[in-house]
Amino acid sequence: MSLLTQAAKANDKTRFYQLLSEFVTTELTTTSFSQWLKELDNAELKAEIVNLQAALYSEGTASANLEKIAKLISQIEKNQADQKRSSLQPLY
Repeated sequence: MSLLTQAAKANDKTRFYQLLSEFVTTELTTTSFSQWLKELDNAELKAEIVNLQAALYSEGTASANLEKIAKLISQIEKNQADQKRSSLQPLY
């Protein structure tokens, strides 16, 4: 997550997108980045990722808030960790 945050602070969209894709497929345990994005139920995060993709792959003037994306991803990661912890609690 720290590399993702560093890329966000540097406003390096290409590196950020690469790291985001890697992070999602390894840390959030999904099959693929595109599948995760389809199933994502956070409209705010989905919109920012769409903006990032547009900024990277279109010739328009789209922009994305990389630090906001990193923050939202961090919240998802924390929520998943909390859910795992709470589901394991009765086993102790």
